[in-house]
Amino acid sequence: MYIARIPLRVSLLGGGSDLPEYYEKGEVGEVIGFAIKKYITIYANLPLLIDKSTIKYSKTETFNNPAEIVHPTFREALKKYWNNSKKIELASFADIRSGTGLGSSSIFIVALIGLLKKLNNQSFTPYSITMDGFNIERKILKEPVGLQDGAFGAYGGCSHFKFHKGDKLEHASINLYQHDIERIKESFFLVFTKQSRSASKILKNLTHSLNNDSKKKQYQNQIVSLVEEGKKSLQNGEYKTLGNLILESYKLKKELNNDKYEVSQNSAINNIEALLKNSSIYGYKLLGAGGGGFFLVIGKIDECKEYLTSVGLNPIPIEIDNLGCNIFRTTSAE
Repeated sequence: MYIARIPLRVSLLGGGSDLPEYYEKGEVGEVIGFAIKKYITIYANLPLLIDKSTIKYSKTETFNNPAEIVHPTFREALKKYWNNSKKIELASFADIRSGTGLGSSSIFIVALIGLLKKLNNQSFTPYSITMDGFNIERKILKEPVGLQDGAFGAYGGCSHFKFHKGDKLEHASINLYQHDIERIKESFFLVFTKQSRSASKILKNLTHSLNNDSKKKQYQNQIVSLVEEGKKSLQNGEYKTLGNLILESYKLKKELNNDKYEVSQNSAINNIEALLKNSSIYGYKLLGAGGGGFFLVIGKIDECKEYLTSVGLNPIPIEIDNLGCNIFRTTSAE
């Protein structure tokens, strides 16, 4: 049996600039963030005696030809990276369900492609499987996704990505001291809104705005302009400054996405935001496209966690994953 394990991601600053609608117009997109110790896992088995291949996710499908598969990501990845004459069993599991702003859809396809290439004895790099996944999602499935999600999962660690015309991806690791990595676990938290959402509709609105609205493009430029200072703050352990920048970026994102009114009418999100306006908290934002999922919250060591717990928000500490997409073979005991 072969196993692919890939981390989910938390994007700190620069989100939206990883979309072709931004960087293909001559701008340079850039984001900072990190992969976290919450995972998607895909199991693959190559049994000798089965009639049909099988995939298991929230449903189970059997097939002879990948073109028969209903699940779009499994279908297109298997069509491109699997030999139809071979039978395969695939099953996927996630620590956190999709639709929560942690990049799961793009990260899943990166892991699946890496796993299929491993089974085919094909070499790959974090860069190559990031681009392979992006090409399927964006070019074949026509999903309005950007490059950052798959990249964070593929590379792992704390990263600074830049995006250039021609779908060119530039990666640099952000090196942190060990004591700052420990401090992040005590200062950075996920808070669930208890709502999931599909990012596709929100991203379609965003891509339309970046293509057609110069004022919205200016908001995106402002979001990108915060990345460099945010990177320095992260490296220097200045989490109050970073938190303030993230909150500023979140306000710009609401303007850009036209969701300021929508969020104000969402009682669950509105109630949580009211609770997050506390002296123990430096900054916060909804992760991903918005509309639900997780808040990222940054605050004072000890005080922030104690406060979030006291108001019933059940904070989840963030730990950085440094492995990225990891594929290995298991052996059964005889």
